[in-house]
Amino acid sequence: MNYVFRVEASRLGEKLSRDIIIDSNDSLASLAYMLLSSINALSHHMYKMIVRYNQELIFTCVLMKNMKEKYAEEFLAKDHFLWKFNLSEGDVIEMDYGYSVRWHFFIQLIERRIEDTKYEIPKVLDGKGFGIVE
Repeated sequence: MNYVFRVEASRLGEKLSRDIIIDSNDSLASLAYMLLSSINALSHHMYKMIVRYNQELIFTCVLMKNMKEKYAEEFLAKDHFLWKFNLSEGDVIEMDYGYSVRWHFFIQLIERRIEDTKYEIPKVLDGKGFGIVE
């Protein structure tokens, strides 16, 4: 199964969006790296993701290179695969990026697709905005 996510962020009057297709067997970390690469972000290790799961449980996934001990109480994004969250169309994952630039992203699942061989996955399908300047 492939997921198509619409990623949106606004900050200081800037509007930024991307539509990303990714395999449901990929991890939250893969989604984060795809998003960050698509906006020319430089510090791929500085992000936090929040997923609402089963309507009641909220947990945070953090990946900090060389700082795993400090964040041992957090779940690591690389260890959680997208399909395990039973996401439905309309569900939103939130992501904070950077500790100096402070971007907040809303990552909404807009479509679930049976695997589609015409796309090399993951891929950016569409976007608006030029990326971010750090």
